[in-house]
Amino acid sequence: MNFIDIILIIPIIWFAYQGFKRGLVIELTSLLALILGIYAALYFSGYAANFLTNNLNIGPKYVTIISFIITFIVVVVIVFFIGKILEKLINMIALGFINKLAGGVFGILKAAVFMSIILLIINHFNDKFISNEKKDNSLLYAPIEGIAPLLWQKLEDMGNPKTEEFKEDAVQMTVYTNSKIVNR
Repeated sequence: MNFIDIILIIPIIWFAYQGFKRGLVIELTSLLALILGIYAALYFSGYAANFLTNNLNIGPKYVTIISFIITFIVVVVIVFFIGKILEKLINMIALGFINKLAGGVFGILKAAVFMSIILLIINHFNDKFISNEKKDNSLLYAPIEGIAPLLWQKLEDMGNPKTEEFKEDAVQMTVYTNSKIVNR
C-alpha cells in the first residue's frame, strides 16, 4: 500500500460513511434527481420559458437560463420528496438498517466511479503525474482506474448514451424556445 492507495481510500471511506448515514433510498433518489433534473431541464424548459415570457416580462436574453434553472429545481425537489417518503416507508417496516448498509455499499461504488473518472482525467492531461512504478505498486490504482471505461462500455452496449441525438435535441429545444420568444 502506497500513498496512491491512501489518496484513493479516503474518498471511498467518506462516500461509504455518507452512504451509510443517508441510506440507499436517499442516495439513489439524489442521483436520480440530478439525472432527471438535467433531462427535464433540457427537454421541458421550453414550457417554462413560454410561461415566463407570456406571464412575466422577462426578456429573451435571460429566459432560457431562468427556465432551465426553474425546471431543474422543480424536478429535483419533487424527486427528493418522493425519496423522503420512500425512506419513511422503509423505516416504518423496519428495513432501516438494511437501507443504511446498502447505502454504504452504494457510496463505495459511487466513490470508485468518481475516483476512476478523476484518474482518467489526470492520466489524460499528464501521464507522468503518477509514475508507472507507483501505479504498479498500488493495490487500488488499476482496479479503480478500470471502472469508468468498463461502465462507459456497458452503457454504450446498452445503446446509451445517445450523445449525438441528445446534443441535437438540446440544440433544437434552444432554437425552438428562442424562436417562440422572438415571435412573441
